[in-house]
Amino acid sequence: MGLNSGLQQENKIGYFYANTRIRAMVPKLLTEADYEKLLKMDINEMLRFLEEGEYKKEIDAVGIKAARIEQLEGVLNENFANAINKIIKFAPKDSPLHSYVMRYDISNIKTILRGKGTKQKKENAWQKLVQTGTFDREFLKSLADAQTGEQVVENLKKTPYYRALKGAEKKGQEEVEDALDKFYFKIMLKAAANSKKLLKLTKTEIDVRNISTLLRLKRTKTQNIERFLITGGNVSVKKLLEISRLDEFEIINSFKSSKLWEYTPTNTKELDKIEAGLRKYILTYGWSLKKDYAPSANALLGYVFGKEREIANIRILARSKTAKTPEDALNIRSKLYTK
Repeated sequence: MGLNSGLQQENKIGYFYANTRIRAMVPKLLTEADYEKLLKMDINEMLRFLEEGEYKKEIDAVGIKAARIEQLEGVLNENFANAINKIIKFAPKDSPLHSYVMRYDISNIKTILRGKGTKQKKENAWQKLVQTGTFDREFLKSLADAQTGEQVVENLKKTPYYRALKGAEKKGQEEVEDALDKFYFKIMLKAAANSKKLLKLTKTEIDVRNISTLLRLKRTKTQNIERFLITGGNVSVKKLLEISRLDEFEIINSFKSSKLWEYTPTNTKELDKIEAGLRKYILTYGWSLKKDYAPSANALLGYVFGKEREIANIRILARSKTAKTPEDALNIRSKLYTK
């Protein structure tokens, strides 16, 4: 048996084990019926309901303080990190999952750099971090404890993110975040090359990012938008630049017949509703991968999307409970990622 065939056999066995673990984890995610129950609860009832299930460990750790929305954010981040870290441990070593979770590194880097730029207290920044990805807790803490944004970048010198950061750090926060996103999708396109479903997912997510970017830049009348677009999606950058010459209404109309618009209201120009609909399409497609138990990364990623969906829904519901008016609450709840 050759080296490559031996590795393939090892991975196949590894995925069979991983998928068995995932099949046990999927039923523990909140169901549509659970969301219906949560809709009728106040914030304290929600917490008691969650504490009876998979959130007990994290809620018990902070106690009654979780009744504050800020503390609940920490509970959700901790629970999500614990779930994803569990999967990372049993995923085969060369699984695309290890590339996928780099998005959490990038999200944390962005959060930390924003905090340094606004002089945010360290404890507040730490609470917003999701402690999963390729960084361990100690390294992540060293980034959060850095005194300046420049020091954060230098602390990342031995990571794959340093080159992207070093080329953009003097241009501003927006350019830094754009460089990190482009780096991530370049990695994901390579990691997904041998998986038809994962490649479709990655390309679709690039499309969603680009459409959102295009609409936002159109409103700000930003020039030279090509530098903000990510290559590799189903819709080419060349095509996006052609579309960008249209007015905002025409841009939206040009995408309405696309599957991407399945969950987006067709009669709105509100960017938050459009982006919520586009994000729902991504989450729904990603969540559908849980049904694939062939020896591949699909079911693992399906669970990750299911967990992302659950965390997002709890966060939306909790915010709706603390809204000042019924109209605000209804508007917030309209963004739920449910069927």
